[in-house]
Amino acid sequence: MYIMLVNEPPFVLKTKGVFMEKWSLKDVILMALLAFLFGGVFMGAGFMYVALEVALTPGGYKPFANEILFGLWTMAAPMIGVLLKKKGSSTLGEMLAALAEMLMGSHFGVGVLVSGFCSRSRN
Repeated sequence: MYIMLVNEPPFVLKTKGVFMEKWSLKDVILMALLAFLFGGVFMGAGFMYVALEVALTPGGYKPFANEILFGLWTMAAPMIGVLLKKKGSSTLGEMLAALAEMLMGSHFGVGVLVSGFCSRSRN
């Protein structure tokens, strides 16, 4: 992989023939807003997970509580990736959403950061 500076305004980096796009302030604010929003969605999914787990445990279906709600925990990266179309936006958006969930007081704790990193790698 090589990186070279192109001598044309606006002096952007060129990597393997593809220009790397700059992040504007609008992109950063949109990502932060979406990450905070999805952090709230993740918190709500955590509460629904606990309620569903309690409801399914007597029937022996406790492991299916995660499978039923799994889509809620994996929707931040694709949504942010589609809206921002910048390299790394899905990864950063998912990690920021997981961080927002953790800072909101998720009972899953720091494990949501690991989960956020792993779920972005599937997208």
